[in-house]
Amino acid sequence: MATFNTKKEMIEKVAEKRSISKVKAKEMVEDILEVVEELIMDETHDGLDIYGFGKIEIVEVPEKIGRNPKTGESITIPKHYKPKAKLSKRIKDMIR
Repeated sequence: MATFNTKKEMIEKVAEKRSISKVKAKEMVEDILEVVEELIMDETHDGLDIYGFGKIEIVEVPEKIGRNPKTGESITIPKHYKPKAKLSKRIKDMIR
């Protein structure tokens, strides 16, 4: 089973790489993540493209008819948006 890096580990890596305190690194990481959230979630639903890293798109899922698995009753699932992420070719090649 895979283990995942955490935000805390990211902060430690940034602090080490930039030779700064963990407090300053935490501020930097949280500021960057806040900006990324704002750019992804703006009302235009354009998503975010970070050259050399990847793209996060917001796709519209149209209204559809679903079925409640417990009762079998048909329900209408309203139109909504969902994120779709693609890594850059450079990152994909590093993984291979």
